[in-house]
Amino acid sequence: MATPVRGYQSNTPENEIPDSSSAIVKSDAPQNKAFTLIEVIAVITVVAVLVAFLIPSAKGVIDKSRTSVCASNLRQIGAALHQYAIDNNQNLPLFLDGENQLWFAVVNPYLEGSGYEYNKIFTCPSAKWKNAPHGAHTMSYAYALNELVSGKKLSTFNFPSQIISVADSNQITDWQSSGARLLYYTQNSVPTPENQDSDEATQSDWVRYRHSKGANFLFLDGHVEYLAKKTALEHDRWSRYWEPQ
Repeated sequence: MATPVRGYQSNTPENEIPDSSSAIVKSDAPQNKAFTLIEVIAVITVVAVLVAFLIPSAKGVIDKSRTSVCASNLRQIGAALHQYAIDNNQNLPLFLDGENQLWFAVVNPYLEGSGYEYNKIFTCPSAKWKNAPHGAHTMSYAYALNELVSGKKLSTFNFPSQIISVADSNQITDWQSSGARLLYYTQNSVPTPENQDSDEATQSDWVRYRHSKGANFLFLDGHVEYLAKKTALEHDRWSRYWEPQ
């Protein structure tokens, strides 16, 4: 006769939870440790250094983006000027016509606007004043028309790719806007004075170098160039860009 196999029997009664109060439990969790003053200073220093590197970089990206938007504005203005000329016997608009209308107002309809109605295309995103009504006008401007092309026929110019038509222009504090024209013979044949290269200027009609010490220039053929102030004011280049040829 086979002998039955005896199973293991625990001395702990069934359903009884072992008492662990007397057991020693060891934890591998690290103990909390406060930072020392030197460690805190070190962290703050590292963060400060990183911020010092990142802020100029971020500012540069923003400046480039605004310069790009400005160039886009000018290209659209250039297309509108050409369409205006086509509709007006090849004549470009006067910066101020006989009906006392500035060129902004007569070109605005070609940019889906009307008269002096607000149109952000006429305002550089880097300009201080963007939508500050003054007088009869309903917005701020930041571009101006070269007086030497004002009212002229497009056929007058042999080299339109070398003639400035519109450019970044300084804004006047009292107007909270730029003037309508850029004067060459009386003003822009010399560099823009430092106190007028501003959007808080006292004299209008100067080029405004608001893009990292440079400005955007629209040429009669419709292309836009960014020119650093130093480059733009080279005498031969400057004269060629402004004087009708």
